[in-house]
Amino acid sequence: SNVGGTIVKMGDSEIHLPTRVEDRTRPAVIPGAALSGRKKLRMNEPLIGPNAERYCSSALASGWIGVEGPHVKQFEKQLARICGCSAACAVHSGTAALYGAMKALGVEESSQHVLVPSFTCAAAADAVVHAGGLPIPVDCEMDTFGVSIEAVRAALESNPDIVGVVVAPCYGVPAKDFYEIYCLCKERGIWLCEDACESYGANQVIPDPKTGLPTLVPVGSLATLCVVSVRSEKM
Repeated sequence: SNVGGTIVKMGDSEIHLPTRVEDRTRPAVIPGAALSGRKKLRMNEPLIGPNAERYCSSALASGWIGVEGPHVKQFEKQLARICGCSAACAVHSGTAALYGAMKALGVEESSQHVLVPSFTCAAAADAVVHAGGLPIPVDCEMDTFGVSIEAVRAALESNPDIVGVVVAPCYGVPAKDFYEIYCLCKERGIWLCEDACESYGANQVIPDPKTGLPTLVPVGSLATLCVVSVRSEKM
C-alpha cells in the first residue's frame, strides 16, 4: 500500500482493532513503518528548507491556524497566478476539489452524464458520482495518455445527456488533444473541467486566437474550471 508516499508492508492483520490486555507487550505496528529493519522505498523525498520553518512559525505566532488564514489567501493568490486563472479556492485535497468543481458546474442528477478519462485517478469519476451525476469513461490516446478527441466526439454524438467533459493530463504532460476538446466543448455549449492534479505548473502550446501563431499558456487556464494538487508525489 502507499502510506505517506512510502511503499510499506503491514505485519499486523488487526491493526484497527483495540489491543487486548494479553497483547500489551506486543509492539504496535505503525502505518508507514517498514518491518524487519528494511529500508523504506520512497516515491518522493520532502525538501524542507528555511522557508518552511519560517512559515510554520509565522502561522503559529499569528494564532490563526484554521481555514481562511492569511497564508491560505496568499497561497490561493499565487496558485491562481501560476495557473493563469482569475481566482483559486484552496480545499484539503484534489478529490475534494473535483467534487466541489462538479457541484459548482451544476452536476446533481443521474440524468447528467459527464465524460471522464478511462486512464486516471478514480477520483475523477468518484466526484461525479458523489455530486449525483453519471460518469461515462472514454478512451485515451497513447501518446500523452490524455482523453482522445475522437472518443469525446463519438460520445457526444451518441449521448445527448452529456453536460461536460473532464480532461486529466498525466505525469506532468499536457493532453495532446486538449485544445481540440476545448474547442469542441465551446461549440457544443458544454463545460470542460481540467483535472490537472498531475500537471500543476506545466504549459501547453495552442494557436493564438488572434494571430493563429503558436503560443504558450499554463495548463488549466482555458478550462471552465481547473483542479490542481500540491501533494508531494504529484509535483
